[in-house]
Amino acid sequence: MEEIKAAKQRLKFYRDQLELDYQLEIRALEEAESRVLKRIESFDAKKKETADANGRSDATKDELLEINAGGNIIFARRSVLTQIEGSRLGAIFSGRWDNRLQRDNKGRIFLDVNATCFQAIVDYLHDRNISPPDHPPDPPSVDVENEEILARLLEIFGIHDIIMESQSKVTIDRNDWMVIRNWLKQEKSNGIMKLVYSSTLNGCSLATFQEKCRSIGPNIIIAKDAEGNIFGGYTSCSWWQTHADKAFLFALRGNYVVSPLKFDLKAGRQSHINTSSGPSFGSTGQYVNTDLRFNLNNSTFLFCIGANYEVPLMTNPFFTNGTYRNYSQLEVYEVLPSRGRADEKLFVFPQTALKITKFTPPINEAIQSRWQAMYNVDASQSNLEISFANEEEMIASFAAGENKDTVLLSLSGTDIAVKRSTLQFCEESTLARQFDDKIWKNQTGGKHTPISKWTAKEV
Repeated sequence: MEEIKAAKQRLKFYRDQLELDYQLEIRALEEAESRVLKRIESFDAKKKETADANGRSDATKDELLEINAGGNIIFARRSVLTQIEGSRLGAIFSGRWDNRLQRDNKGRIFLDVNATCFQAIVDYLHDRNISPPDHPPDPPSVDVENEEILARLLEIFGIHDIIMESQSKVTIDRNDWMVIRNWLKQEKSNGIMKLVYSSTLNGCSLATFQEKCRSIGPNIIIAKDAEGNIFGGYTSCSWWQTHADKAFLFALRGNYVVSPLKFDLKAGRQSHINTSSGPSFGSTGQYVNTDLRFNLNNSTFLFCIGANYEVPLMTNPFFTNGTYRNYSQLEVYEVLPSRGRADEKLFVFPQTALKITKFTPPINEAIQSRWQAMYNVDASQSNLEISFANEEEMIASFAAGENKDTVLLSLSGTDIAVKRSTLQFCEESTLARQFDDKIWKNQTGGKHTPISKWTAKEV
């Protein structure tokens, strides 16, 4: 009987301990969720306070807005323009800054932007709003002469990464782009990423890679293998040079990646080389000197990190064993110079939930999933707060202004609209002097021809 009694007591002890562990785990989780919820409530209150002071807190998603974009009148619902949460475009049309936005002489919201490019963006957003998530629309496109302007406008509006996400066939998501952005910012190499080569779209061919990538500068390669691992590398110069000031390798996620990994270039080592089979990160010579090599002739890659790039402790042998494997997709993005703020804050991406092993497998999985969901919401909230902190400065520099400073011109029968400050950008020019305060207030009369009657050549 004593043996049975002891066994019962032991069972009760472990059962009670298990129950206590469960209660402590759930309590910690609920406290973390409560903190995030309070942050969200505080953030919503701050947005309402801002709207009450600078715009409309009662703005509705269904409201139809009339926008003068560089002289082109565009109609769009507020919900279409604000669908990308946390973007600067969404902030402009959120309603909370309506009283600060510059307007034309008919009271329409005025944006001093390229009309063709803005129309392409609105058309894309219309399509995106009605497209299923797994079938996003093609990215906005314009003629060749406007492509760079469109890229800059997408960057200004904070929606460039969303476009990149929809373009990528490697199926990386917004969090992945945020991680890459953070790494580039750490290297002071952040910029606009432009897809120049895709094995899915252009075919897996060394000749095509060389044709598409010959003239590009800083670039990033992103690849995916058959097991779902997503990895690649960045170099700050052309593939037809062999030494870059900045370079790194990385792994975003997959079977061998618990959280994103970055492998930095060792001091004084060769960053990369364009070999007869494709791009390689590392030095020339035998493959053992190459840290990451791609063979575009047979769609294979080799990881053997350590010769030229740093290997963090506890790195999985997948990245160091020098075995050739097949990749399923490979993309190359040129990193164009950015005109963003140098002090722009880094994005926050979710931390990875610790593995739970105390309970039965289904309960472990459910608790770990709940922790991960909380971390995802927490990171998302942090990024919204970062975006919101920069809103007022962005509105003041880009979208605010007085009605009287919107200039309407007829250019050979084409009406355009522009800010007076834009026309005065080159301060000592004849054009700028035509719009200084003295002449601007007295355009009619005297020896000055009214601006509204300028010829195309004068404009």
